[in-house]
Amino acid sequence: RGIFHLQDFRGCQREAVDSISNGQNTLLIMPTGGGKTICYAVPALMKPKVTIVIFPLLALLLDQVERMRSQGLNVCYFMSDMEDADKEIAKRKLQANPPEYHFVFATPETVLAPAVFNLLQKLSSENLINFVVIDEVHCIDSWGFHFRPSYAELWKLQLMFKNVTFVLSRELCFYLDIQDRKE
Repeated sequence: RGIFHLQDFRGCQREAVDSISNGQNTLLIMPTGGGKTICYAVPALMKPKVTIVIFPLLALLLDQVERMRSQGLNVCYFMSDMEDADKEIAKRKLQANPPEYHFVFATPETVLAPAVFNLLQKLSSENLINFVVIDEVHCIDSWGFHFRPSYAELWKLQLMFKNVTFVLSRELCFYLDIQDRKE
């Protein structure tokens, strides 16, 4: 309540929070603005571990990072064009015990890059990964694997993080086909 200024959960948020908190792999299907972030942010803050959040688009990733930082949360991100010094600072803070970040944001390509992948593997071996969120998974069935071939490789994370919960998040996408009826 103090961080997100909520009086109560909306819709199925409580069920999702409970599912993730109980270590169950979870598929979140909610409309835009439906509060998917709350569903994974609340359980992420319950343990002094790192939650990995994978976004397909940098603009969405950076927007989420800014929103979480504005709430006072310790968040870092990895991008391919980051300065080496910034990457090293983030790596050092992630390897502190407990880690100084609650969340690590990355794109599919970045999370699978050897330097980040190895860092996450080390955190996993030390039982410091809370869970992994793969956001915007509707992009796969909407645009196919050609949009981001690295999405097809994210299964490697599940092999590496054998005892880690996975949360898949997608928008509720639908359209109405309204035809004129003349009666």
